Amino acid sequence: MRESNLSLAAFALIATTATAAMSTVACSDGAGSGAPNVPAPGVEGEPGDANADVTVRNLNILHGLFCGTDACRLQERVELLSQWLTQGSCADVVTLQEISGAAEEVIREAVPSLDCGFEYEFIYEMSNRVDDSIILSRYPVESHALTTLYPGFRHVLHVRVNHPSGPVDVFTTHLASGSDGASEPCQGQSESECPEECLAAGAQTRRQCQAVQLAGIVDEAGQGTRIVTGDFNASPASFEAKQFTDHGFVDTFLVAENAECAPDSGVGCSAGRDSALPELESPQSNQRVRIDYILVNSAQSGCAPERAGDGDGDGIGTGAFAHESNPFSAECGAAPAPPCWVSDHDGTELDWACLAGN
Repeated sequence: MRESNLSLAAFALIATTATAAMSTVACSDGAGSGAPNVPAPGVEGEPGDANADVTVRNLNILHGLFCGTDACRLQERVELLSQWLTQGSCADVVTLQEISGAAEEVIREAVPSLDCGFEYEFIYEMSNRVDDSIILSRYPVESHALTTLYPGFRHVLHVRVNHPSGPVDVFTTHLASGSDGASEPCQGQSESECPEECLAAGAQTRRQCQAVQLAGIVDEAGQGTRIVTGDFNASPASFEAKQFTDHGFVDTFLVAENAECAPDSGVGCSAGRDSALPELESPQSNQRVRIDYILVNSAQSGCAPERAGDGDGDGIGTGAFAHESNPFSAECGAAPAPPCWVSDHDGTELDWACLAGN
């Protein structure tokens, strides 16, 4: 999103006491009943199937706190998100950032109506009710944890999924923007305030420090399949992104041979659209940078992101997600037409394919 001038102190006025919530919600099988863990068409899904693809969809949904009482048509934007989430087939894992208290409630209510044919576990740990995260998992979640990043507002949500291919650790985050001092020196008032691990890694700013801490948290998960998603507020060439891409993680968007962000057209870009109704209601992309990622490091041999497109026909490819002006309606725009975009961000999706030929 475009950075606002709202200070961290103002965020704190909205924040509430942290609690945690985790539940399983049934997705419709098309006949009004939930059917747990029914494989989607074209997806390997039997327990113990080491060749099963891992599919992921990711999006910063825009909390809409500065849009007025309806949070930039939040209810309608979540309805549009639901359509995107069920296009082709439902992903094994969905990661969402910038979750306000109102957004958490609307999404929790919407998930059971998704036409997936299996149950999603709904993982939400309240941090500040302004910019939280949600993870949906098709397969059982063995554990989940929320860890706060320096200097205290941002966080990372981690779940370990019991996937048919083996344990998969998923981490999602939203690193600092200008509104909470992303470019402020890490040390603050004194050098001792900057965490030791950040100083050792050469971090110069708050956001760089957060990326270092995130990488450390991910390393602690071990050497299985590790997937990091979210809005880094930083380009692929940045210090933040290189904490992963220079240390064994693949930028799945690029490895799948998608074209890098072209600011003139918005193709391949994930952010830049204004976080207000006029551009959310315009069919124009208005995207100019790529700052949203799905990064993977896996010890499993023979696995790679499926190339751009959907070569294996399972309904999910590797590339952009929720990146077209509302394709589910003949028109979009100002009310009463539906909105054109779910968010000021476009999302990303991944088919981590381990079958020969994918």
